[in-house]
Amino acid sequence: MRNTTTYLCAALLLSGLVLAGIAAYVAAYVTMAVMLVGLTRRSTGQSSRQLLPVYGTIALGYALIVATLPFVYRSPLDLLAPLALVPMVLLPGVEKLLSSAPRRFTAVMFASLCLAGAALAVAAGIAEMLILHPTRVGVWNNPIHFASLTMLLGFMALVGIPENPSRLRLLYLGGPLLGMVAAFLSGSRGPTFALGLMGLVSFPFLLLWAPRDRRPLAILAAGMIALVVALSALGRSRAASVVEAIASIWQNGLAGAGDVIRSAMYQSAQRAFEQSPVFGHGFGQIMSAAMAVASPEQRELMAGYDTLHSDIANFAVLAGTIGLLAYAAFILAPLGLLRTSTPAVRLGATILSSGYFALGLTNGMFGLLPQTVLYAMLLGCLCALASTRHNPVYPAS
Repeated sequence: MRNTTTYLCAALLLSGLVLAGIAAYVAAYVTMAVMLVGLTRRSTGQSSRQLLPVYGTIALGYALIVATLPFVYRSPLDLLAPLALVPMVLLPGVEKLLSSAPRRFTAVMFASLCLAGAALAVAAGIAEMLILHPTRVGVWNNPIHFASLTMLLGFMALVGIPENPSRLRLLYLGGPLLGMVAAFLSGSRGPTFALGLMGLVSFPFLLLWAPRDRRPLAILAAGMIALVVALSALGRSRAASVVEAIASIWQNGLAGAGDVIRSAMYQSAQRAFEQSPVFGHGFGQIMSAAMAVASPEQRELMAGYDTLHSDIANFAVLAGTIGLLAYAAFILAPLGLLRTSTPAVRLGATILSSGYFALGLTNGMFGLLPQTVLYAMLLGCLCALASTRHNPVYPAS
């Protein structure tokens, strides 16, 4: 039994963290299968009570989406909304399985696996760039999805720094750098914008909880900002042109984001939401509802797309105000760990919440299989670290 649990944990961590950036869909299916097995394991009562705010918030968000079905159902396509969010329901399986493992699951182990996953994804991206010479790197995935997954893994590696006495802890600062490289390789502006927001949220907490490392943290932050600004000014990177997009948004609002397709989607989403503000239109009608209220020029721009490229827009049209409440529940759920956990777990919860919010502003995250599975995996790992029996333990330097 102990060997079986060890093998299952190894499969879960390898597929859910290390391979998420280079074999996104295969890794997601394997991860979900192991999470399902994990649900059959037993947690300690004390751990379950401690994690109830997290699991309860996730369950509330999922229940809200399901509750809209009777009001919006028109075809089997509308069932895809709860089906696409099934990984959220499997989330407790991660904590249950890791908590039952013979070997203690630690913050250093978690951070190291996240860093390895980000490094492997960037290495694969560089290899693709050198061999295939694509315009935008995606590593068998959509470029923006590749960048988003890699950036999340890279930033979550920062969990290995707070309270860690090892001199090797500064290696985890390479995580955000790997996320930046992935964004540049992908040529995606959304992840570059998210990079800035995630940095603004996480670095102050790192300065607070890792006071010994304030100088390298300041150098890293300054260097990343300078690089993005320089590349944007020189026009050398499509991803770095986010600086120009932010300036345009500041002057003209979201419709001036520098992306006419997204501007058309967001404006149409707002009109579609106003037509059905409570229950929305249902998953099968997201694009048709937006198209129905769009101008002819906007319809031409949006033709061929199956989502509105923003979690807020998707949830608003999918399920109206109820959908927005569900989205808020998913974003806020990790913050349920802030009160009873160590600095490492609190940092991870903050990064996870802010990261999915930032990345979801310009691209769908919840409902896309790899991104949804990674969210459940990361949050499940944080829950395992926060549980009473498995508080983070750091090796001596």
